[in-house]
Amino acid sequence: MNKRDRMISLIERISQDITPTINYKLRNSKKVNIGYVNQFSLHNEIPNKWFDWAERVNAEIMIIGQDWGPYSVLKKYIEEYNTRKNDKDFNLDKYYTETFSSRTEKFIISSLKKSYYEKYNKEMDMDVFNNIFFTVAIMFTRQGNHFRGNEFYDEKFGIKVSYIYLKEQIDIVKPKIIIPLGNTAWSMIRDIFKLYDYDLKISNVINNLGKNNIIIGDTIIIPNYHPAAHINPNIQYDIWKKIW
Repeated sequence: MNKRDRMISLIERISQDITPTINYKLRNSKKVNIGYVNQFSLHNEIPNKWFDWAERVNAEIMIIGQDWGPYSVLKKYIEEYNTRKNDKDFNLDKYYTETFSSRTEKFIISSLKKSYYEKYNKEMDMDVFNNIFFTVAIMFTRQGNHFRGNEFYDEKFGIKVSYIYLKEQIDIVKPKIIIPLGNTAWSMIRDIFKLYDYDLKISNVINNLGKNNIIIGDTIIIPNYHPAAHINPNIQYDIWKKIW
């Protein structure tokens, strides 16, 4: 089975996984389901860099965010796409690259484009952009309406149900460079590559690495802060520049 077919198979298996949807906890003496929403139908409904895994299996760079946030927010992007896709002035390429225009998303894309331009003195074209595999550590979306807080969010449970899928995803793509963003993504990469000599806290790892990276065989791992972290953007940007 080729890489693309393996990725399609992986997406199908994730889409059928109902394990993450059931996770009961006691909240204020009440039994509450804080399981995740399995949103993988989005991979077929909306064109976007975070969903087109099957088309990016040969990418050399893999960026791993924390999660997609609440499902209620993702639904808005589907509704927007279905409303606008037939408009005469609808720019699919721009929508494809710029959808999910949160502060986090904008910082990732602007850092990639700016650092690439500084390195090569030219704009980052779609061929370069398509050489990047965008994914997340926790592959199922939380309930509720908030990105922050633990109203419907259980990080440990999310990691547990997503670990095998992220591990297989990395095995399929075999990227040359992996950029885990924040503690959640870093903790999973640390386990996948058995990097137990490195601290569990990503800020300590980054400080100890300095200008260096983690090299495991043919893979370069560049830990970076989550873009929404309260860290000087210039410090984060200096790490993004390591990619090129």
